[in-house]
Amino acid sequence: MLGFKTQVLLHHWGMGVEGFASAHGVMISISLNFKWLVMFLVLIIAH
Repeated sequence: MLGFKTQVLLHHWGMGVEGFASAHGVMISISLNFKWLVMFLVLIIAH
């Protein structure tokens, strides 16, 4: 029973980590794209 409980806990933890990583990956990519967009707009305005 202990082994089964451990497997379930590990599975849920793995799912949580995966969800957390994918959510943060999306946030990081959006923030990076936003940074590049701002730099691009600043360059356009400067010229």
